Amino acid sequence: MTSGKNKIKAVLFDLDDTLIDRDKMFSNWVRYFAKNFSSYPPDMLDGYLVKLKVTDSRGAGRREAVFADMMKEFGIDDMAVLEKSYYDTYRDFAEPFCGELETLEKLKKDGYLLGVVSNGYTELQKKKMRNAGLFDYFDEILISEEAGCQKPDKRIFESMAKKLGILPSEALMVGDRYEIDVLGALGAGMRACYMTARIDPDEENDYEYQAEKFEDILNILDKLR
Repeated sequence: MTSGKNKIKAVLFDLDDTLIDRDKMFSNWVRYFAKNFSSYPPDMLDGYLVKLKVTDSRGAGRREAVFADMMKEFGIDDMAVLEKSYYDTYRDFAEPFCGELETLEKLKKDGYLLGVVSNGYTELQKKKMRNAGLFDYFDEILISEEAGCQKPDKRIFESMAKKLGILPSEALMVGDRYEIDVLGALGAGMRACYMTARIDPDEENDYEYQAEKFEDILNILDKLR
């Protein structure tokens, strides 16, 4: 699905696993929790993390199920201990991907408006961005909690376009989830770039633009000029 009629004025990004290395963030928080709140053997942690990530499903799994799994494995009796650690310290482990900041700086220099469209809790998502050194790069940030709807609902993409003062067709959305980020943006009339560096190798979908690394986004935008 291409429109090709309007010049791209804004580049929008998903947050987790697109701008922030969520897998590394989650793993480091679990390691921190195990070390500080349990006597779990460190040499067993890597094996457990493999299993826990299945339950977590890259953030798509139910948080209660993840916490219940950790309580059982680490011998924690009170879920409130996990919840407090999560809300107090999880965001501290946020990091951008390699090459990301340089790409954002180039996009700003080239005059593109930058936005984040993310599902999640507003305060938590924005704190993750601040801790990863990302917050000040973006002209607008829209989180589903404040938007009143979630991706792939086209309304959240349309709301972002309105906040930026552009038409949906003047935006390129970059995200790592095909059904949520790519199809959601296309449904709102935007262009979409599938960030494929962290998808399963056997995952195949029909998409127009893909980026395996952040520098690829610059090449895609050159083609869309």
